[in-house]
Amino acid sequence: MPNLLYPLIPVAAVMIGAIFAAWRQPGPRLVSAVQHLAAGVVFAAAAAELLPQVKHGGSVWATLIAGRSERLPAQRAHSPIISRFDLRNGA
Repeated sequence: MPNLLYPLIPVAAVMIGAIFAAWRQPGPRLVSAVQHLAAGVVFAAAAAELLPQVKHGGSVWATLIAGRSERLPAQRAHSPIISRFDLRNGA
């Protein structure tokens, strides 16, 4: 497949998702799942970009600290938000 066609895959996915969302409004669980998926993609991209550079520097401790420090602030920031909108309790 030519390289110019690869961007059409996410464009088509976004268009299909937008049409579906206009036709039927997604529930809070689906919205939450999509937001968590997007956050996971962002963290994966950050880890793929940063951790190999630290790893090739040769320090195991630097790799562990960089991996944990990238995740910890986000976990601390979204914890109160998740507990507020927790759907498992039937709220």
